[in-house]
Order: sequence, then structure tokens, then C-alpha cells
Amino acid sequence: MFTDIPGRMIYLWLALAVAFEVGWAVAMKLSHGLTRPWPTVATIVMYLLSVVFLSLATKRLDVGVAYAIWGGCGISLIAIVGMTYFREPVTAMKIASIGLIVIGVISLQIASGGELGHGPAAMRDAERNFGESAPREGAPNDISTASP
Repeated sequence: MFTDIPGRMIYLWLALAVAFEVGWAVAMKLSHGLTRPWPTVATIVMYLLSVVFLSLATKRLDVGVAYAIWGGCGISLIAIVGMTYFREPVTAMKIASIGLIVIGVISLQIASGGELGHGPAAMRDAERNFGESAPREGAPNDISTASP
């Protein structure tokens, strides 16, 4: 169903997952320990939407890469929101840490080939949708396991 999704759509879903992740974290802060009803409801709804969009993105992205982008971008953006909106302290260590997270996310994307459809997630989709065209090396086949 999702194997013919264009790459831009996958990254749109991932961006929405990150946006909702940032949203639920901010709403959680505004809920004062989940004691205020509307921010608490917003936290739950945005958390669920974040996970839904992340799961859609992992239809074509490797889960490790998708999760690293989701988590890394979310952490970085939430830290920036905390420093700007909630007036949390800005330190050189925080700025350097955000930079390292961004470098890590980019490095993982590069290490995975940087393209959609080349990792294990794409292989699973191809096998699920088209079946295996040939047995894997070392996998039993009907002839070798048949009894006489």
C-alpha cells in the first residue's frame, strides 16, 4: 500500500512527527504535571499523532534512521523552545550538545545511504508486496526438506 509513496511524502510525515513531538512536549510543560485539562489533552493527542506519523515514515525509512531523525530533531527543537519560550538557561554546553545531535542525525542518514528504498525496511516492503523471487542462501527449500 505504501511502497509507491514519493520520498517527499515520507519526509513530510517525518516532519509532522517531529512537529507533534515538539508540540506534546511543550503542552506537557504547560500542563503543570498533567494537572491542567486542556494542555493534558493536547499532550496526549499530539503524542499519538507524533507516533502515527513516525510509523508512516518507517514504511520506507529504516527505523533506526527515522527514529534518530525524529528523536534528534525533537530534542534539539524542544531544547531551543525551552531556551527561548520558557527562558531556560542558554549555555555553551547546551548549544554544543544540540550541534552534536544534529551532526549525529546527519551522519546516520549518510551512513544509511541517504536515500529511500535501499535499507532493510525497503527490502521487507518488497518481500511483503512481491514475494521472494529466490530463496536466501542457507534457507531450506521444499526439495531439501521433503521426506522420502
